[in-house]
Amino acid sequence: MFDDERMRYLVLWVGWYKYKPIHQCVVHIDIVEDSIIIQCNDTEESIVEKLVEMGIYQENISLNFIHPQHRGYLEIAT
Repeated sequence: MFDDERMRYLVLWVGWYKYKPIHQCVVHIDIVEDSIIIQCNDTEESIVEKLVEMGIYQENISLNFIHPQHRGYLEIAT
């Protein structure tokens, strides 16, 4: 899902597993001014590493899926 007007981007799993419907957010990224905010990353890939490789400064990337109380203890690329 791409919302260029609000700068909000999502990748979803949608479908069925046996008789249960699946609707799960895999990746959710918001862009606010000069910052990229990763709201959800349920993949094995580090989105931060890919963005840095593309030339985006690490200081402009934040991980919002980590509770604010614990963000100071983690490296941004983990």
